[in-house]
Amino acid sequence: MPGYVCPVGSSSPHAPSNACPPGTFSNHSDLFDKSQCETCPERFVCTRGSGGKQKPPAPCPAGHYCPPGTKHPTQYKCAAGTWSNMTGLATENECVLCPSGWFCMAGAHAPSGSCSAGHFCPEGTQTSTQFPCPAGTYSTRLGNSQRDDCVPCPGGAYCPEGTAKPTLCPPGKYYSEQGAKTVGDCLLCPGGYHCPNVGTIIPHACGAGKFSDHGSTSCSPCLVGHYCAERNTSREAMLLTMMCPAGLLCPKGLAAAPNASGHACPRGYYCPQGDVTSQAKPCPNGTYGGQRGLGRADQCLLCPMGMYCYREGREPQGISQPTGDCPAGYACPPGTGFPYSFPCLPGTYWDNSSMDGGEVCKSCPAGFYCDSMAMIQPKICPLASYCAGGSSQPEPCPEGTYGNKKGLTGLQECSPCRSGFYCAAHGQKAPSGRCEAGFYCWSRAVSPLPTDGVTGNICPPGAYCPLGSSVPILCPPGTYSNTSGLKNLDQCLDCPPGFYCDGTNTQAPNGRCKPGYFCTGAAKTATQMMAKEGHYTLEGAIQPEPCPPGSFQPSLAQSACRECPAGMFCSQTGTVEPLTCPKGHYCPAQSTLPLLCPVGTYSDILGGTGIAICKLCPAGMYCSKSGLMAPEGPCQPGYYCLQGSSSASPAGLPFGGPCPAGHYCPAGTKQSREKPCPVGTWNEQKGGQDSSWCLPCPPGFFCSSPGRVSPTGPCAPGFYCRGGTRTAKPVDRATGELCPEGHFCPVGSAVPSPCRDGEYTAITGRDECFPCPAGLYCKHGVRYHCPAGFYCPPKTGVSIPPCPPGTYNPSSGTDRVERCLLCPAGMFCGEWGLSSPTGPCLPGFFCSTGSSVPNPDGSINTSDGGPCPPGHFCPTGTRIPLPCPAGTFSDRLYLSLETSCIACPPGHYCLSAGLTAPSGPCSAGYYCLPGATSPSPTEHGGPCPMGHFCPEGTSHPLPCPVGTYNNLTRQPACFPCAAGYYCPENTTDYSGFACPPGFYCPEGTRFATEFPCPRGYYNPDPMTQSLDSCLPCLPGHYCGKENLTTVSGKCDAGWFCISAAWTPQPFDLDNYTNGNCLCPATATGAKCSPGSYCPEGSPEPILCPPGFYCNAPGLSAPSGECASGFYCTGGSSAPKPTDGVTGNICPQGTYCSVGSPSPTSCPTGTFSNLLGRSMVSDCQLCPSGFYCEGSGLKAPTGECWEGLLLPTGHTKVYTIQLPLGDIWTQAEAKGHPGMSTLPIRKILFISWFGSSNRGLLCWVLVQESCSDSKSNRWCVWTSLPSWTLLSFRNSHSICLPTWNLVW
Repeated sequence: MPGYVCPVGSSSPHAPSNACPPGTFSNHSDLFDKSQCETCPERFVCTRGSGGKQKPPAPCPAGHYCPPGTKHPTQYKCAAGTWSNMTGLATENECVLCPSGWFCMAGAHAPSGSCSAGHFCPEGTQTSTQFPCPAGTYSTRLGNSQRDDCVPCPGGAYCPEGTAKPTLCPPGKYYSEQGAKTVGDCLLCPGGYHCPNVGTIIPHACGAGKFSDHGSTSCSPCLVGHYCAERNTSREAMLLTMMCPAGLLCPKGLAAAPNASGHACPRGYYCPQGDVTSQAKPCPNGTYGGQRGLGRADQCLLCPMGMYCYREGREPQGISQPTGDCPAGYACPPGTGFPYSFPCLPGTYWDNSSMDGGEVCKSCPAGFYCDSMAMIQPKICPLASYCAGGSSQPEPCPEGTYGNKKGLTGLQECSPCRSGFYCAAHGQKAPSGRCEAGFYCWSRAVSPLPTDGVTGNICPPGAYCPLGSSVPILCPPGTYSNTSGLKNLDQCLDCPPGFYCDGTNTQAPNGRCKPGYFCTGAAKTATQMMAKEGHYTLEGAIQPEPCPPGSFQPSLAQSACRECPAGMFCSQTGTVEPLTCPKGHYCPAQSTLPLLCPVGTYSDILGGTGIAICKLCPAGMYCSKSGLMAPEGPCQPGYYCLQGSSSASPAGLPFGGPCPAGHYCPAGTKQSREKPCPVGTWNEQKGGQDSSWCLPCPPGFFCSSPGRVSPTGPCAPGFYCRGGTRTAKPVDRATGELCPEGHFCPVGSAVPSPCRDGEYTAITGRDECFPCPAGLYCKHGVRYHCPAGFYCPPKTGVSIPPCPPGTYNPSSGTDRVERCLLCPAGMFCGEWGLSSPTGPCLPGFFCSTGSSVPNPDGSINTSDGGPCPPGHFCPTGTRIPLPCPAGTFSDRLYLSLETSCIACPPGHYCLSAGLTAPSGPCSAGYYCLPGATSPSPTEHGGPCPMGHFCPEGTSHPLPCPVGTYNNLTRQPACFPCAAGYYCPENTTDYSGFACPPGFYCPEGTRFATEFPCPRGYYNPDPMTQSLDSCLPCLPGHYCGKENLTTVSGKCDAGWFCISAAWTPQPFDLDNYTNGNCLCPATATGAKCSPGSYCPEGSPEPILCPPGFYCNAPGLSAPSGECASGFYCTGGSSAPKPTDGVTGNICPQGTYCSVGSPSPTSCPTGTFSNLLGRSMVSDCQLCPSGFYCEGSGLKAPTGECWEGLLLPTGHTKVYTIQLPLGDIWTQAEAKGHPGMSTLPIRKILFISWFGSSNRGLLCWVLVQESCSDSKSNRWCVWTSLPSWTLLSFRNSHSICLPTWNLVW
């Protein structure tokens, strides 16, 4: 048929595989090769199978051109920038240029659309955005045709390339000229001005009392601590030149310079220069202020010693006088704020009984402990502990000791653990228990299992130690132990079998048991047990060994057995006497058992000594067992047995075997071929037992000789052999005969075979039948005419082949399938053997010629036709599918009605008829309702309205989503919301949605709370645009949640917050040196480390002050004062520092009382050559004969002058400056009333010498003429404490006047 070729062997005139290929066609019905199909002519399209009236070449569609050989309608599209509304074009040159103001995409049958706003389209434009308006210009109009249609961008806005609507400069910026190209062209609003709205052209001045920074959208009231006296005050000018003077308060929004009379800082407060808080700062705790106008914190006075100055609360009031006296249990040095800052530390208790203003925290006495701060009464040391002086906790008695009394004052008072017991832990009131079994404990044992050899040890080998042992106990005789740690006597090992233990060595056996004897265990001698008859033992035997088989022993206490003689056997262990060898056996010397005569032999003799006595079994008999006294019986039927046979049914053996094939063997057969099968029989199996094993020759074969193992051969052709046949051509009718008529007998026939279907014969003796001729069929050898609806090729039998589905045959006598007629188009032939078509094709399907079903599927069935294809519909009896009309489409099979075609869906357009899918999506900036026929419709749709956006394929205008806005039409997308603002859904103007404080709004923000400032940050300002606008939390404070407008509070005591802390107890700092050296650099703070403390609100750790130590992390105040004998210079983490940096032990020549920031020198008259002195009394008095001049001495300064003797402890001469050579006659003359009249002497000077234990001593040094004519001799008189009667005499017995002086 046209459009197809029929090569040799074709079964259908329109097989899909034989269709003319795309780009060719054929109007002929007699082609046999695809090369005969003609090239498709120009201006037409030829799809697969084109040709004839049914499917002629189709005209080239509009928007395309078709040169010769075009294969499908859209193969050659008019190029982008051209179009054509005519069909049948042949070349690309026939496509026309797109008109100006429009754009044309490839394959357009009409201009694709108007030029987009913000662009211009000259002639030949390919897309709506191919030529954008240059940067600095814009156009809101559609369909621009030239660049001059773009106009300059107005002031207050900027226009990037391709702008349809100018973008207004954002708030905080302005632009006063035309032609801005990018947002970068918009200028920042200058300081002192504000640009509150988008599109600002000229900035607005702030006015007096307000200020603004660069880029501000609003002006702010003048900050606290500053004033703004000009109309255009910038932040920089306010901060640098308009600061509030120290001692004055400047409130928020101050528009003129402050005056001293109206803004003075109140009493108890101070006001620093430029203070940014609205309130005066209270004098810090620990200070007070009694006058107005203070400008610095250091102008507040320190609180006096013994009192505190403190106010509580987040905003404490100023302190104008000390708050009160220091509470009991606490000390208050100068500058004390919180009254409980300096408690008496652990190891001390509070005692102010001295009433002298000195130290009130006293060291805890020995036998007591002071375990908490601010203790008033020490606690007695508990049981199992001891407490030295100054103890903060009881020290437990160490391991190996215990304490059963209270109030122990030292380690020496703990009792040592006694013998047999142990004290395993610190702080025991009594021993822990008895020494563990397997160990012994001497004294001071700390474990029930001691191993040190000092307090005890594990029990040694050869001994055992029961519970509570103080010494080991030796294992008794008959036992031993080679391991340590035995717990009781039962663990001492019995002497092992084979050995004896006589008690002389408890750690190992003494030796082995003697030969002929055995030791079963715990033996005390080497002859514990004797070996009996039939047994023997060697040295060290643990039991008697029975004589092995093949030997015997009739005596006691023997070390070996005797050999069994020939003809006898010894089969048992421990044999005493041997046994005689039985019949059927033989026994050589040392026999353990009689040896059996081998199979195939027998013996009837007793006491045989060798195998020679065994005889061969006779022929026809068998001896299958060893040790026979006679043959067992005759050979088994089916087998033959030669002499010496060991089996009744030998197989594969030299002395017999199975009966061979073709023969049979009854019982007792001696030779293999004694009895062959007779003629006419055969036997193919071995082992025949009698004549019944010889079978008659099988049907179809003959057996012509005796002893056959298979038939001689098959029955001859033309004959049949029933069975038992002796010749190839039998005629006896009993065993076979000649083949009859109507049958055939090939070689080897057992019975005659009737002719097969499609064959026949009419003579006898045939070995084959004749084939049935064409046009006839043969049944049981009879020939018949072929019926209508069928065809009969040669050899047709009872199974007559019918015409196949898809064909029919109204005539009889047809001889081949090609004469069956194809079913006509629109009809189907659904059965085999039809003489006429079955009926018309079903609705929803189309049937070409040769259809075999009413609903062909087009792929599985062999017939042409198929389901109605997408884009078409097929009523009943359809030959060719009908296309769906324009404006509709169908993407489904099986449509039967035109009304079943689907209307074009919303958001799409359907341009032509026969579509399987919409032509395409609606153009961006437009929306398409159902039934649209254009991508930019004016009916059934239209351009996108304001406040909405229409991307490609829009069915209804979409409202702008949150985070966007739009105030233009024909827009495919909405604009992102400006930074500093948020846009709810369907926003056309974002200026009314400013970002609130505590949040920031980058471009495209959807709702006010979308971007909260994170933990650790806060933001007091509105309209902020980025995360950088969130301020890090102030040092010493934390911001504990999101979206804060101010800090949450101060950092907890014991922690410090550097910056951006989000918890009152930050923990992310690994190392801290100062605020400029953090590890990691992003750290926000940490727990206060040892050596420092952190009160509430600390921005960084405070080094422990001199005289104090901070020994733990997380302190809010120092742990306590430095220990006596040591000094703490600052930053100390221990009460007894030795690092030389934060403190050290008190050096020689000094003493360090509790809380010393530095060593105190020993006073004059004393010295110290020891380290770690804790009080002035630890300084040694200067020894007699020496003097100690100056403080801080490590040794006396030197010896006294000649003739000057100072008592012990006198160090320095305090001299009354009297004129030398004065003559004292009466004490009243020099202001000392009460003196008696003295002899006239020259008084050189009067001196006082300090003494720590004797009060003030007085010395008078005079010069006089002595009776021995030696003048100017120095005389020293002893003295007594002041205001006592003194008696002076010459200490060297040179001058002996005696004066009485009332001093």
